Amino acid sequence: MGQASQAVPDATMRRGAKLILAGFSCWIVNGVILLLSFLVAAVSTGGTITSNPRLTITRALQDPVIPAIPALPAMIALVVAGATFAAGILILRRGTIAREWGETGPREVYAISPTTRWRARMAAALVLAYVVGGGIAFIGFSFSASTAGFESSGWLLGWLVASVALVAGAVMFSQFARGLYADSASLLLVRGTLLTDYAIANLAGLTFFAISSFASADVAGVMDVLGVFTQMLIVPLTSIIAFSALLLDFLTVRKTRTLAGPVREVVPAAGPLPIPSPTPAAVPSPRTLDEGWVLGLQARVDRLEKAVREQNDSLAQLRGLVSSRGENVPFTPAGTIPGEPSTGPGTDVREETRPRLQRKNEPPTGEGS
Repeated sequence: MGQASQAVPDATMRRGAKLILAGFSCWIVNGVILLLSFLVAAVSTGGTITSNPRLTITRALQDPVIPAIPALPAMIALVVAGATFAAGILILRRGTIAREWGETGPREVYAISPTTRWRARMAAALVLAYVVGGGIAFIGFSFSASTAGFESSGWLLGWLVASVALVAGAVMFSQFARGLYADSASLLLVRGTLLTDYAIANLAGLTFFAISSFASADVAGVMDVLGVFTQMLIVPLTSIIAFSALLLDFLTVRKTRTLAGPVREVVPAAGPLPIPSPTPAAVPSPRTLDEGWVLGLQARVDRLEKAVREQNDSLAQLRGLVSSRGENVPFTPAGTIPGEPSTGPGTDVREETRPRLQRKNEPPTGEGS
């Protein structure tokens, strides 16, 4: 009979998961701000989104009355998200999780391996580099998007380099999540690739803007449109979806939960095993035998007897043939056998008497008989 078990994280792991949840929540707020700002700007500008895409970004990130809104709140949400995420992952890597079978049952404790801890440190450092460098570049780009020249392109390149750091940090976080699953004996499941999806979408949008800064006018217009839609529509939607799913994963990490189904069998107490009493083997009665099988066996016996009789008859015929072979020797005239002198008119013919073959039981014949 199986006994259900529970996955119980310790206080350190709970505290780290709580900070990571706060970071992901701020990232969702950042996505919502950018998405709503873009939708409002797209409705207000109308056809300007295709003729001057960067002006659309300017109107989306700068309020006519208060230019710092909504760019500044979005940047603050991004910085807080990265900082709390980095702090949470650094704390969580020192925690443990246990599998328990009831209050009096056994307890198995799983700690995070050194390799997985190193991946957590790298992911935290790269994400922090992104939120600091990318946040500053984001503010600078949002205030200079309406102008042309090196100033706007410089902020854009800084934002692009920070986004590369975010992609590297997301890859390390994905490896950390995989190691977390292995080190905890499948008790902790986090879909780390979702952060990688968000980071790649963010990098793609900035790459379109970077190409437009150094391309011809025709290509720049197309790249700006792709950059606006990617950075202001696709990236916020991706962040809302990805970080909402990660929220659910870390809500599971920080709480005690019962594992589905029995995972441990109750072992009986040590001692001699009971020896079953011998029971006589059941002997089938003749009536239970298959009648067809008996008839088949009888037919085989009959065929075997018939083959033996035929073999005896063949041996008898062969014996009679050998015994009568001497009586059936044909007469051969002289000269017809190769090597024997021929007979003719000029030859001296002498009659030769050949010995007669004698049978085994026949009395001898001769002059004295």
